[in-house]
Amino acid sequence: MRGKVAIVLQIFAITVLGVLGILGPAMAAVVVINKTPAIANGRISLSGDLVGFPGDYMSMPDGTQSITIGGPSNYNITLDITVQGSQVAFKQQKATSSNLCADNSALKTVRWDPPAITVDPAPLGATHFALKTPLFPPNTIQTLCFPLVISCLKSFGILNVDSDPTGGDIWIDGQHMQDKTNARLSVPFCESGNGNVEVLVRMPNRVNCTKQVTMQQGAEQTTSCHMSAP
Repeated sequence: MRGKVAIVLQIFAITVLGVLGILGPAMAAVVVINKTPAIANGRISLSGDLVGFPGDYMSMPDGTQSITIGGPSNYNITLDITVQGSQVAFKQQKATSSNLCADNSALKTVRWDPPAITVDPAPLGATHFALKTPLFPPNTIQTLCFPLVISCLKSFGILNVDSDPTGGDIWIDGQHMQDKTNARLSVPFCESGNGNVEVLVRMPNRVNCTKQVTMQQGAEQTTSCHMSAP
């Protein structure tokens, strides 16, 4: 009887620890967009923010995510996936144009084979997408197109970007910085907006780190990244 009580108490303790998060949160999905000639140098964005480049390990939040990969001649490839914990499922892919004046009607007819998908062994279990290259139509531009360009008054603040281990490459709002982590940077931000800047830290054979930092004029901010090994 005493043994049964001990087993019940042990299970109860593990359950409580899991609920409280003491055993650690569920592992986020990690996605790799493999390098292919058409997107070898393409930027990868999530919700408009730079999260990496082809071949990088990128952590993805739960839900339906639209990953945009820069292709040739102002074309983009959008990859829609569904993420649940460490599980990743492919939904669809489509071609778009980053040229605001482009006539995108021909892109609606672009069809090509779905990506080849492989999954690494546990514990990380990264999902790799090897994209096929679509046959893009010729670029055509709409007549009488005047894209709206919104600018803002820039202020500067000090941002310390640290990482463990050190030596990571830093991007601020999509711009590559010359300094590597740990670094103290003078960073421009929109004074009229919320002051947010997007930080990306990359390191070979590590999962990319992305952070959003709210800057304030005359104030110093610090953001830190733990660069997990795949």
